[in-house]
Amino acid sequence: MKVRSKNIRIVVLLGLLSAMHVHGQGITQKHDSVITLRYSVTNPMQYTYAVKSMVSQSLGEMIDFHAKTSASTELYLQTEKDKDMQFTYSYSPGKVTLSGLSMAGIPDTTFTSNGPLIPSIKEHISPKGIILSRISGENAMKLSARSEQLMQSLTQGARFFLLEFPTSPIHIGSVWNIRKSDTVGTQTNEGKSSIVLNTELNCKVIRTEYINGMHHAFIECGSNDLGFTGNIEQQGITMTIDGEGSARGTYAIDLQTGLPLNASLLMEYELRMAATGQEQMIVPVQMTMETIYSRLRSMAIPMKSPITLPNKRR
Repeated sequence: MKVRSKNIRIVVLLGLLSAMHVHGQGITQKHDSVITLRYSVTNPMQYTYAVKSMVSQSLGEMIDFHAKTSASTELYLQTEKDKDMQFTYSYSPGKVTLSGLSMAGIPDTTFTSNGPLIPSIKEHISPKGIILSRISGENAMKLSARSEQLMQSLTQGARFFLLEFPTSPIHIGSVWNIRKSDTVGTQTNEGKSSIVLNTELNCKVIRTEYINGMHHAFIECGSNDLGFTGNIEQQGITMTIDGEGSARGTYAIDLQTGLPLNASLLMEYELRMAATGQEQMIVPVQMTMETIYSRLRSMAIPMKSPITLPNKRR
């Protein structure tokens, strides 16, 4: 009996050690676990992400336009516990590929921009991701060859890079709703555009997991209720555009800070385009925009030492 009792204790101990090992490597929480989503960043921090953006657009049966970028973006974050966060999104020069415009006399091309692809964006957001104020920098780069669609995609991706979180703690599988109405303006060598986006996303945490000691939350978002309306100016011609669309996205969130480790957002639109004064001539447009983020690194920004003045002689 003593030997059997000893064996039982050994088996129980091994089971506990095994469970501890699994927890350290990566384990998914149960659906009844309570999750708190909020932004909380050590002050100040810099995060660098690789960014890829792809746009496809078909104008009736005439043109199939494709564009993509490969670049990086840097986020500068400052916040205090339980207070608003200052968030600066700064895009680096990037590689741009444009194709599908040979019918319009524009050859396929690949080049590296000589400046940021979109202006820097500075926002103040609450710990739950509600935008309190936004300031956009001046256009540092004017691209050509119908690239306003590409810039629209990059700008939309920046708008949805940080999600709005629910006000209260939630369970795995719980759904919350995000509604946004936003105006996105772009400037190219051929003209400019101003588009109003009305977006509604339903989001939910599908699981949480410890990976390499970091607590992740995996979030899925989707919507069949996107509104798209505005105007585009190209070579002196103004065109109105409107339509509807859908979206879906996936996010891997670091639960300690609330920031994405990686994220992707896909938007698809069915649009109608008409030249001003010729509304009877309507061109159907199909457009797909996809933006993908992958975190490369994070680092603390050294605090500046205070300037000390030498003591004055009396």
